[in-house]
Amino acid sequence: MKKIKKFNGISTRNLVLTALFTALVAIGAFIKIPTLIVPITLQFAFCLLAGLLLGKLGGLAVTVYLIIGLVGIPVFTEGGGIFYVLKPSFGYLIGMAIGTFICGLIARSGNKPSYPRMLLASFVAMLVVDSLGVIYMYFMCNYYLGTEMTFLKALYAGVAVFLPTDVMWCFLASLIAYKLLPVLEKSGLGERKKKDAPLPAEASATELVDEGVSSEIVHPAAVEEPDKNKGVG
Repeated sequence: MKKIKKFNGISTRNLVLTALFTALVAIGAFIKIPTLIVPITLQFAFCLLAGLLLGKLGGLAVTVYLIIGLVGIPVFTEGGGIFYVLKPSFGYLIGMAIGTFICGLIARSGNKPSYPRMLLASFVAMLVVDSLGVIYMYFMCNYYLGTEMTFLKALYAGVAVFLPTDVMWCFLASLIAYKLLPVLEKSGLGERKKKDAPLPAEASATELVDEGVSSEIVHPAAVEEPDKNKGVG
């Protein structure tokens, strides 16, 4: 049986998927779809898909994205660097990392993929992102930038105008993940753990060695047959 290489308990294929979603989250911030209200970006959608498909590793993907931006690589919409934490919108980035992690925990908590559970996970992630984003923006504007902003105004600017598209992404991402997850799991991808199948009774010595099973195989001829001429008792 072919073994899957692992790094710190994470398979190579899952590491590749994590890196892929890190790149997608970064690219998603710059993909804008113009609408009548506000432009739609794909960043939140990619965060949801990362959590729904990768589980807790989705949170890792977004966290790596944050680290890359904070060290100075311009992957954020307005550049990068450690001083990006002083921007009022940075709270949404923190919320995306935490929200994606929680989304993954909820979505992958069952034994089988469930669309209602994925939808719940997506809405919880949206609540986390919006809550942290609005609170962070409110305090940064009022107590750092010196720009007076009421909490209701922060809610309108940071939640209300984006709410229709965020709700749309929750439904759409959950549906995509629900259809795609079984395919990924059949390919050995994703974080869901499967119970080890028992070894067949007639497993060959080569298979046992490949699986790392330490077992002494005794040849049938080496077993001493009982003497039929001996009496019992």
